[in-house]
Amino acid sequence: MSAAETEKKRGLDGFLAANPFKISPEKVNVPEPVVTKEPEPQIPDTGLADLILRGTLPGVGAWVENKGTTTLLLVGKNIEDYKLMSVKYSDAMFRKGKKTVTKYITYGPLAQAKKEETPAPTPTPTQTPAPQAANTGNVVAADPTGKEGEVSSETVQQLVQNPFDELKRIRIRPSESAGGLEVQWIQNDSILKRLGVQKGDVIRSVNGIPFTNMGDIANSINSLMNSERFDVEVTRGGKPAALRYVVR
Repeated sequence: MSAAETEKKRGLDGFLAANPFKISPEKVNVPEPVVTKEPEPQIPDTGLADLILRGTLPGVGAWVENKGTTTLLLVGKNIEDYKLMSVKYSDAMFRKGKKTVTKYITYGPLAQAKKEETPAPTPTPTQTPAPQAANTGNVVAADPTGKEGEVSSETVQQLVQNPFDELKRIRIRPSESAGGLEVQWIQNDSILKRLGVQKGDVIRSVNGIPFTNMGDIANSINSLMNSERFDVEVTRGGKPAALRYVVR
């Protein structure tokens, strides 16, 4: 570079450094990198979907079945982060934060109830339905005409020791009109079915103990211990009937 060119460059650099036109240099904004945070996996709240209300003690507690285990849950206690808030004759209310869940009494799995309520196909003229024996195992059914039924002491002991095994085979709800517990459906292998209790019957008392809730059922079953006879008072077809039994 010649001396003239060097002098010219110095003059240009000095002119730019002086910034006679007050030009602000352009600022380049470089955006900060965006960091995406992976959301934490959320466990869905099923709202006590697996919980079944088996019975109630109004204002006190409820028998609840959860994953195959039945326990007595008192009002104010928690199950799966839900607090039992109130218990009535036919339902119980649970709360978790602002969410509430109401469960209604169910004796038996709903899927089995639908299966039991499905009418059997009408037999064709070439088919002859097999007759059902009144005496099934160690139980003889009673009927309202006065025929006494029979039940073995072993069967009574089975009822006393494992009442929930039997209650899972029926579904009962309170009947306001008849005053008692109405049998909504009942499995064929139920002891009560073999004793002569039918779907649609309203059980009003056993051994003189009135039926209004699960506590009455437990008390009536306990009353069968060491009994030689017992009676079941029902309403069938809108009329009162008595089923009487002898314990052998």
